[in-house]
Amino acid sequence: MLDLLVALLNGLSSGKPVDVSGLLSTPQTYDKVLYDASILIHSTAVKPITGIVISIIGCLMLTNQATRSDGDRGLALRIIGMSLFKIALVLAMCQYAPILLGGIAQISQFVSEHAWNTDIAGAGNGTAGHLGDQMRSALNDGGPLVQSALIAFLMLPWLVVNGGDVIGIVLVFAVFLQLYIMGAFSSLPIAFLGHEETKSIGVGFLKRYGSTALTTTVIVLVVKFYQALVASWVPNLTFDGGDPALWLVGHTPQFLIAPVVLIVMLVKAPGIARAIVGEG
Repeated sequence: MLDLLVALLNGLSSGKPVDVSGLLSTPQTYDKVLYDASILIHSTAVKPITGIVISIIGCLMLTNQATRSDGDRGLALRIIGMSLFKIALVLAMCQYAPILLGGIAQISQFVSEHAWNTDIAGAGNGTAGHLGDQMRSALNDGGPLVQSALIAFLMLPWLVVNGGDVIGIVLVFAVFLQLYIMGAFSSLPIAFLGHEETKSIGVGFLKRYGSTALTTTVIVLVVKFYQALVASWVPNLTFDGGDPALWLVGHTPQFLIAPVVLIVMLVKAPGIARAIVGEG
């Protein structure tokens, strides 16, 4: 029982982080099977539809631009040439749409990796997490009754911390699942960039994909700042003797506030990412 209590206190004072191993991956490396399935669906089912859309949009562009020449052959040739160049550019973007989206995801992964490797106020450097060891002797003197009561008392903050861990895992999986689904349709929204009246569809898709990929970076920053917050509180959680039960009760807010903030910010991470790319 004493070892369990010590482990609980060590865990709560260490800023137990969400598993960020998946967050430092790209869609291609996070789950190769789902990535390959996304590419296969795009190649076999979506690309033919994209070709039809480009053909229709190209015809509309050429028809609209031809009416602007007013009988001037030179102007007509220049306008049609520019339209054909625009169609070719959109066609190339659609052809290499998975690579384009992969580049966006790679940028997010690059920022995430560097953010995670940045030392912020000693976050995650192993200097925290020894509160239970500091209090072991006093807790042992309290006997089984006090130890049982303290374990029950610490279960709430422990559940909050682990709840944040579960939310983080689910959120990471949901983010990558969205990336795989959007990747399967990658060329279709981009095809709409060719026409003035439909380009908002393509722009909106690219912004949404960017915000979804950037969500992983926001989660990494949330976890990193959470660790920094706990690391800054640990020096103030040094047990200097006295009744351990009264000491723990008096420091309840410091055990609960950081995990609650972690959960709130994890839930808000997608919204923060959308705001960064201007989605509101």
